[in-house]
Amino acid sequence: MKALRALLVVVATLRMVPSSTGSASLEPPQNVTVHIVNINITLKWDWENLHGLNVTFSAQYEEVLEHEKTLENWKVIPECQNVISADCDLSLLKLDYLSDYNVRVRVEAGEESSPWASLIFCPHLTGLSSLSSAQIGPPGVLLESVDGNVNIKIIPPEADQPKQMWKYDPLTYKMAIWKNSSKSE
Repeated sequence: MKALRALLVVVATLRMVPSSTGSASLEPPQNVTVHIVNINITLKWDWENLHGLNVTFSAQYEEVLEHEKTLENWKVIPECQNVISADCDLSLLKLDYLSDYNVRVRVEAGEESSPWASLIFCPHLTGLSSLSSAQIGPPGVLLESVDGNVNIKIIPPEADQPKQMWKYDPLTYKMAIWKNSSKSE
């Protein structure tokens, strides 16, 4: 009986009591956001390491389908396992830009892990949430001199990508052209 009591004291002291939602001693990441520019999707979060622990972060995702009542179809993001920075690149997942996704991230220190912090987002939609906002990157501009004239070619963002988020959205550009002079204009 004394051995069992001593073991319980040691386990409680080390805070290694297992939990299905994570360890009580590790706080989950805060301010989970998704930053999207064209087809580049980055998951970011904050985590304050108050105790100077040697920690890593891991993330998972699942597609949110309207007809499914329960989710729990989590997939590991290989590029986002045991990372030491507070961000990871989701671009390689080749997500469907019109689908909703649930992403989650947690802190890990040895065998301990925090509860998950999660966020639902849709890559294509803008303005629905301050936690996820897709942005259109700048177009490419090519200038070519032909017989004393300047030909200007505007190339839409993602033109060189096999998968394009903005392919079906009408993009318009405004251009201001002025002649170079020594006068301030």
